Amino acid sequence: MMRNLLFIFLVACTSQLFSQNISFSFVNARNTNDGTDDFYEADIYIASDTDFIVGSGQIYFNYNTEAFGENVHASSNFEMSQPDGSILATGFFGGTVKAYQSFIVNDNTTSRVSTSFQQLASSGTIGMPVVNSTPQHLYSIKIKYTDVSKTAVDI
Repeated sequence: MMRNLLFIFLVACTSQLFSQNISFSFVNARNTNDGTDDFYEADIYIASDTDFIVGSGQIYFNYNTEAFGENVHASSNFEMSQPDGSILATGFFGGTVKAYQSFIVNDNTTSRVSTSFQQLASSGTIGMPVVNSTPQHLYSIKIKYTDVSKTAVDI
């Protein structure tokens, strides 16, 4: 069974962070192949011991350069997506207005990638998903292997 890739921290999750424990996990971590290339894919889940609405945020991921190469974003080997049902795919008025936008991916070092997003809708907007102790799908990632024989995770 695959273990979680190491990811560092969420820089800013809400405009009001009190003393709370926020946890992230990889769900449905899997190796996939599109007929040509191999990928590591995972759904990023979030949970907290104190209820809150996700605001703007940034998450850093460390990865194995032997498996994925260096600077995965600059080499076009990293994707951040907001599948239907994920928190960052939240929309209003039949989906015409998205609650989150400005999805940005950057290489911070040769072995770390940053993902960030901005909240468009007010945290008081009716229908915004509330993060609580039950893990919820935040968004998904996909990283292209440069050497699928290498481990994707640190054990």
